[in-house]
Formats: sequence, C-alpha cells, structure tokens
Amino acid sequence: MGLAQSEEAKEQVETVFRMLDMERTGSMSAKDLAAVAPADLKSVIDEVAKDEKVNLNELKEAMMKKDDVTKEHLMIVSAKLRIQGCKPLLKPEEVKLARTLADHGQAHLFKSWDENNAKEGKPKTLMVSLLNCHGKYPGGLTGYIKKAKVLLESSRSGKNPFEGYKPEVPHGQQLNYTDKNFDEFEIKGINELKSAGFVLVAGGLGERLGYGGIKVALPLEITTMTCYLK
Repeated sequence: MGLAQSEEAKEQVETVFRMLDMERTGSMSAKDLAAVAPADLKSVIDEVAKDEKVNLNELKEAMMKKDDVTKEHLMIVSAKLRIQGCKPLLKPEEVKLARTLADHGQAHLFKSWDENNAKEGKPKTLMVSLLNCHGKYPGGLTGYIKKAKVLLESSRSGKNPFEGYKPEVPHGQQLNYTDKNFDEFEIKGINELKSAGFVLVAGGLGERLGYGGIKVALPLEITTMTCYLK
C-alpha cells in the first residue's frame, strides 16, 4: 500500500531524510545513496538523479508517490546509515554482513546503533557474534533466514513435512545377553561407532525423580556414577 500517511510514518520519513542530509546540503551523490538503499529503490533514485546528484526533497516526493515504497524500505535505509556510522569500529567483513542482514529483513538489529552504543562497543560485540554464527551455519545467516521463512510458512499453512513418507519398522535383529552371537555383533558394533551419530533427547529436568538437573545427567549405575551423557 506504500508509505502510510499516519503521523508516525511521516515522522519516520523525516527522520530518515535528516539522517541522509547530514551535511545539510539538501542533496547526496547517487552513488552514496544507492549504497544505503534497498535494491528495489534504486529505480526511484535513478528517476530523480541529475549529474550523479540526487535532490533529497525530490526523492522524498517521488517515494511518497510510489505505491510499492514501504516503511520497510525506510527501515533498511536507516539501518544502513547506522551501519555506515559505525564503520570505523568494524572489520570490512562485519560491515558487509551487517548490510546483507539489513537487506534480508533484519534491519531491526541495528535500530539501537547510535553514538552511545558505539562508545560502549555494542555494535562490535554484536557483529563478532553474528559473524561467528554466519561462518558456522551452512549457507550462512542468509541461508538460515531463508530456511526459517520457509519452515514458518509451512507451519502456518499446516504443511506436513513428512507428506508422502510411509513409516516402516527397520530390519534388524533382537539380541539378548545370552545369545551365542551377542559378542560377535557387539564387536562389529564397536568397530562402527566411529562412523555413527547419536541423538540425545534432553527431556527436561528430573524434578519428579527428586533431581534438580536435566534427566540425561542422572547416573546410569551406582558403581562409577557415570551419567547418561557420558
């Protein structure tokens, strides 16, 4: 529906354009403006750009007339300006990730980035943590965001992720300690442990058992008091 005409929306527009016009010249280079604008706003910038300069009042008027320009676009611009302001504190890869996250619907992460936050080192602390997560998740944080949106939409629409699958009882053998081949299978199993994966279900606290910790920390036997986790 475009930018809402409420007082709150108008104030948001004015705030963003005040941030853009830090030098109080009323204009900005098209290149610098494109660096902080979402990709789908660049066509609007090109419409009003003259000699590689953009009159900010003309840009504001053009944006207000567009039905496809939303408050989310303004949030991204605001976030990227705040990221730009904290650039001296951050490594290039941290700046790049922050801008990418802003473009992927995470502009709210940078809403509190101001001079006071910068002095306290909060932007640096956040980006160190995010960059660490980005490097560990397959596809990075952008991949995580995309997958999360797909899963949330599937949940909202009631889609069954196991649609088309048919549960079956796996083939195997039931072994008892008294079986003649128990030792043989045990040796084979031990040799395969290096290639096996184990899933532990935490199951919450053991309060009903009179234990204050998690259930998997309970001892399996009383000789060595080895717990399930070990």
